[in-house]
Amino acid sequence: MIDLDAIKARAEAAEPEPWTFHKFNDTYSIEGKDLIVADEVESRSDAAFIAAARTDVPALVAEVERLQAEVEQLNGLVAALHYLDGTLYPEQRR
Repeated sequence: MIDLDAIKARAEAAEPEPWTFHKFNDTYSIEGKDLIVADEVESRSDAAFIAAARTDVPALVAEVERLQAEVEQLNGLVAALHYLDGTLYPEQRR
């Protein structure tokens, strides 16, 4: 199971967004609002991934939480339907 609270806490503790990346000599640096988050990243695609993670991770956490709530709600509806038609408790069928 994924610990969403821990992921959320790490994201909230990180340098505020937006993060951007810039080429510097032969490497890339990732910068937040007030500081350099990472430097000497050799790959442009890695730098782009790291910079995008600052907004992607909170968005993904929010989507997982939304989907978990939806699954919980749907499970409740399915249980209610099974209860109403007696398939959950066939011994109570009349």
